Amino acid sequence: MVLARLTVGGRVTLPKELRLAAGLHDGDELEAEVVSDGILLRPCAERDPEQGWYWTPEWQEGEKQIELDRATSWIHPEGHRETVRFSA
Repeated sequence: MVLARLTVGGRVTLPKELRLAAGLHDGDELEAEVVSDGILLRPCAERDPEQGWYWTPEWQEGEKQIELDRATSWIHPEGHRETVRFSA
């Protein structure tokens, strides 16, 4: 097992042996996910530069809200208007 240290601002430096083993390079983006026994990091898939708008913080916030709405049954998965529930 290789240790990494959390530094100022929440930064983590992955040791060289891990970066080499995973084929990571400076500037590579990683997805982070909290899992039952820790934090999982995985390289991001290649992204189409013409779809950069999708990855903006504003757009991603909207995506999170849609998923929350679906999870709480505010909208039907198929998005039919007649299935939208309104609170009183």
